[in-house]
Formats: sequence, structure tokens, C-alpha cells
Amino acid sequence: MLLKELRYVLAIHTYGTMAKASQHLYISQPALSKYIQNLEDTIGVELFHRNNGRLTLTFAGEHYVSAAQRMLEIFEHLESELTDVQNAEKGRIRLGISTFRGPYLLPKVISKFHKQYPEIDLNVTEESAENLEQMLSHGELDIAILNIPLSNSNLEYIPILEEEILLAIPPDHSANSFAVEKDGYRYPWIDLKHFETDSFILLKPQFKTRQITNAILNTINFSPKSVIETGNINTAYRLAANGYGATFIPETYVHNSSSSVKAKVYSFGESKTKITLAAVYKKDAYMSKACQIFLDMIEEFYNIGGEKVFPENV
Repeated sequence: MLLKELRYVLAIHTYGTMAKASQHLYISQPALSKYIQNLEDTIGVELFHRNNGRLTLTFAGEHYVSAAQRMLEIFEHLESELTDVQNAEKGRIRLGISTFRGPYLLPKVISKFHKQYPEIDLNVTEESAENLEQMLSHGELDIAILNIPLSNSNLEYIPILEEEILLAIPPDHSANSFAVEKDGYRYPWIDLKHFETDSFILLKPQFKTRQITNAILNTINFSPKSVIETGNINTAYRLAANGYGATFIPETYVHNSSSSVKAKVYSFGESKTKITLAAVYKKDAYMSKACQIFLDMIEEFYNIGGEKVFPENV
């Protein structure tokens, strides 16, 4: 019961509302609300301020959450150690990845992993990068696949995949004729000066890919004249492919897009606009044998240190 109580409170703290927390916990919102109310009545203090559906921690709640995080970390540490002692090939991995990258990066690796280690359970959570970092920090995940740099200083990572951010434009755009082949680039190169008057479709500011794109554009001193924002990278690509402006897309997506209409994609800037994807885990946290096996496999599969920087069959 104590573990359930701790996880319920931490979920509400992470997601900010009863509705989102209940979805994450797979229980009904009324049941969760009643549970937390009973808990507050039992301990004699309020853990959350209620304000138009949003829940924020009271002073007592801050102390409760801090202790809850430490207690759950101790329990998870003990559970992992006992599993490893019992059988090094049994265990559980709680893996997090963004909803965009999950369909493209995980299936082949997970399939190979499951065939070799069928007794290790792999639980996958798809969330935003911000939420995944929080979940790692709170001990709710063992590993997350995220772009670096990271926002949280108590996380460490192993690079697993390097890819290029590409410019995607309509196939009939007049600037296509200005693309050239350049040494050291896998894709034709184009100068962004040809798009000074174009509309751009960009991900919303809270997305890590948008933040990285902004940093790249600042470096090359380019500012789109007009911007439409979306929370879906598939929408951005399809809009560009169908004639509405331009967008910036990680090459992982380009290789795996199911869109019937394909955008033209190009390298841009004075050097390759690369980003690094990493397997991220909590600093100083216990790493189970199962997690170590999975990390080794994903490193081998993508092999960022060797020639296979971006596998064609991802």
C-alpha cells in the first residue's frame, strides 16, 4: 500500500492534474481523487493546492515528494539487485522514448532483444522529452532515448545515434534548382537565403527538436519570416511535402516517413547540422544486469563510434 501511495502522489506531482495522472496510472480520476483526499485526511495535512484543476505542491507536499522519491529509489534499487541475484537473465526494463521516435528506433532493437532474452520484461513509455527527463530523475524509468543536451544535471548518457537535421521543402519549389552536391554531405546542399520569404512549419517551443533547430538557426543567423507551429512532426513534414512552406526534419523521420507525397530534403548551413541521440539514465543509480544488456545491444545496433552512424534500415 505504501508504494502505491508514493507512486500516486508522485504521478500527480509530475503531471499536474488528476486527469493526466489517472491516465498514467490506469485508474479512474474519481478513484484517484478520493485516494488522495483520504491520504490527506489520514496524515492531517494537505499535499496539494487545488486551482482550477491544476494541482501544485504545498510546503508539506514538497517534503512528502522529496522523501517519496528517495524511498522509491531505494526500493527499486533493492528490487533490481534481488532480481540480478536470482537470475542474471531475468529482469525488467522501464524504457522511455518520444512518441515521434518510438515507431522508428525501437521495433528492430526490441525484437532482437526479446529473441535473445525472452525472460526480461520491457515496458515502454512514450512521452515528451521533458516528461521523460522528469520520470528518469524521479526513478520511474531506467533508460530513456533522448536528444542531447539534457536539461537535468543528475542524468548521464551514452551516445547511440548521430543524425542530421534536414531542410524539407515542396517537391515543386522553385529553389530545388539551386541545390548542389557538396563534399562531405550525404544530401544535396542548399543555401537558406533562397527561403527568406517562405513560411516555415516548426514544432512548438517545448519540443527538444525545436530547441535544437532554434540553436542551429541562431548559429547561421537565419530567422524565418513567418512561422506556423505544430505539436506533430508528421504534420510539419506533410505540410511541406504538399506545398505549404518549409520545415526542418531529423533524417530518422525522412528515412521512415509513410507519407505518399515526399518532400525534397537538403543539407544546409556551413557545416552538417548534426544532433546526437543518447540512451539516458540517472546518475549514480543502480544499473541492473537487464539494463546493461539492453544498453550494450542498442550501442552495438547503432554503433555511433564506428562507420554505421545512421543505419539505412532503421
